[in-house]
Amino acid sequence: QIKNVDVVFLNVSASGLKYLSPMVYCFSEIFSTKFVLRVFGGDLNEIYNNSNPLVKFLLRMSSFKCDLFLLQTKRLCDIFSHFSHNIYWLPTSRPQPRIEISLRDYQRKFVYIGSVREEKGIDVLVNVFSGLDSSFSLDIYGPLDDDNLEMKIRPYYRGIIKPEDVQETLSNYDFLCFPTFWKGEGYPGVILEAYSVGVPVITTNWNSIPEIVHDGATGYLVDVKSEEQLHQVITTVDVNSYRNFPKNCIKYFEAFRSDLVYSSLFKTIESI
Repeated sequence: QIKNVDVVFLNVSASGLKYLSPMVYCFSEIFSTKFVLRVFGGDLNEIYNNSNPLVKFLLRMSSFKCDLFLLQTKRLCDIFSHFSHNIYWLPTSRPQPRIEISLRDYQRKFVYIGSVREEKGIDVLVNVFSGLDSSFSLDIYGPLDDDNLEMKIRPYYRGIIKPEDVQETLSNYDFLCFPTFWKGEGYPGVILEAYSVGVPVITTNWNSIPEIVHDGATGYLVDVKSEEQLHQVITTVDVNSYRNFPKNCIKYFEAFRSDLVYSSLFKTIESI
């Protein structure tokens, strides 16, 4: 199909980049077709550094020479800027919510939405909430990827929700708690979905997450696996300190609205 189009837009994971994109690059060169390459996730640097010299050479001679190289985080854009002059920052984005947003008063209601596994900080989260009194509530949603956690999370687990219901579910809570240390983390989409409905986030100072969380304005950043810091943040927030968070989140979300992000991207593609 490449010879029949003007632009090839390839979306791959960082690991898939090694196998599929060099082939697509070669065909796009043969047929003089523009090649736009988008790499998902935040671990491209680690995957590249851990690749053998042949794979690195192949990527430098093919994929990194594409007409437009789209990366999810500013950190990755900086790291790979010396490989390509065609780097473009394409952050995770989300559509505007279809529900009516109401700014709520603080009620000590916390939620986790995502894969339920150790690398997402579930152990840390449950350990902290098991030591809090009943005025604090935690609900956990998502696929259970670690059977060893099943018994531990049972008092908090509420099952799996559909992607289209995530924003509405988030709007019922005060904070998204997301203490992740998963190696592939870039800009977690659930954080942006929380912002879209005015819900701040408590998350970790990990990978590129600090690029999208303004500590003290749209949420709080804690050290990875630090139950002490997570406990302190959760128990320190009160009605007064919470008041400005929802407004800040809604305002900040504008930079990650899908319609605006992709409108800008398509204009850039038209110009290459």
